[in-house]
Amino acid sequence: GNNAMNAIEFQYHIGAEITAISLPSERKARLKSRVMDALAAKPDALVLASEQGFISILPGVTVKKLQDADGRMTALWRLAIGARIPSHGHSLEESCLVLEGQLEHAGRLMQQGDFLGAATGEVQQAIVALRPSLLLIQGESRF
Repeated sequence: GNNAMNAIEFQYHIGAEITAISLPSERKARLKSRVMDALAAKPDALVLASEQGFISILPGVTVKKLQDADGRMTALWRLAIGARIPSHGHSLEESCLVLEGQLEHAGRLMQQGDFLGAATGEVQQAIVALRPSLLLIQGESRF
């Protein structure tokens, strides 16, 4: 798919950069081999910002998974003005960092740089976007 093509292009560029390094050819070949093996072992570890991948999960709320393994997910969440994440529970601890925008949570204003944590078992109040917002959330896999 598109991610595989991007990974291959990335590997090609990394390979070209290593080839341009001034080292003895045997050492350069070993370095290139180690780097390429590491990249091939984790092709899904790189998510490029230019790639599509946001999916709509609620009105005005789209999510792009960055990592999803062992029941935990790290994702970017985009919220349009007025978008609402309803009150919800947490089966695992969750961390939320506001990267852009303004939100209201539990009567408090949240904006760029603010952090919201939720404990396992906690029921979190609704979150409403007052401006277009981008969040980085790490917590349980929900979809």
